Amino acid sequence: MIDKILDLVNGKNVFIATHWDADGITSGAMLYHSLKNHAKSIRTLSKGKVFRIEDSDIPKDADIVICADVQPSNSIKQRVIYIDHHPYEENVKGLKSEFIFKAYDTGYQSSSYLLWDQVLKQTGEPYMVFLALLGFFGDAGKNDEIPIELEVKALDSFPELMEPCYWPDGRMCLKIETLVSSINVGKRMHWQGTVPRQLYRMPVKIEDLGTIDFIKISCPHNVQGVLCARHMNEKPILTVNHYDRDNVMGSMRVPENIDFDAGAFLQSFMGRVDGLLGGGHEKAGGMSFPANELENFYNALKETTSVQAENEYFK
Repeated sequence: MIDKILDLVNGKNVFIATHWDADGITSGAMLYHSLKNHAKSIRTLSKGKVFRIEDSDIPKDADIVICADVQPSNSIKQRVIYIDHHPYEENVKGLKSEFIFKAYDTGYQSSSYLLWDQVLKQTGEPYMVFLALLGFFGDAGKNDEIPIELEVKALDSFPELMEPCYWPDGRMCLKIETLVSSINVGKRMHWQGTVPRQLYRMPVKIEDLGTIDFIKISCPHNVQGVLCARHMNEKPILTVNHYDRDNVMGSMRVPENIDFDAGAFLQSFMGRVDGLLGGGHEKAGGMSFPANELENFYNALKETTSVQAENEYFK
């Protein structure tokens, strides 16, 4: 597959857009280093506050746009290469662009692993193996569920990073897992201390919606995920942040002992709430939508949790 992409980008101005988390950044790096000697130019962008690449994000002289671990909007005029593992509704009616290549499979834990497995055909090049595994862990991959082909290549390429160590709370991990936060950017850099710690302990009102707990805040920092983790008890919890006058951001977390699909739950609001983009995995998900849709979302959320959620999202 990489040969096909190389043919498509040869001599072209390429724009690589990714999600701003570790999976997106590693996917972008894998693409950049694979294409840099073939494209005329490559520019990059990582984005996450709104989980979608718009025409306004793209340089006007770009010939080809590559979206990795982030979704393209229907406003993109250039030809698009799309690589992703998130649930994606075909909301591209009237798409001005042409999908000239797609590697898309929701069965993969991360886009970086999909890229390594499908596009790069399980290359043994150590740097690519490192990025693929780092992205795998960055998107909540577990160290006892590493795909065997990737684990074998990692043990051969950097055995010292595959040695066990421990988190401060005593849980076992692999040394490579401790590197994930160093490559995360955007909001996830907040874990490194750029957010006042008292915000993690801000008083919140937890609303019991039956199937899930719900928190609404207004904060200039993206602490939704932290608050979910801090206040999660015996059921899934969703925190939405209505600080930005234009957009609402939300994060969802699910206790390990509960079989509930957070990604499918959040994605179910796409089409019901105008402009909402949502998705993720079973234990964690995220979303964004226009601020003027907050009341509509809240009403849809209450209806969903009281009527459908137990049947559809609990397994």
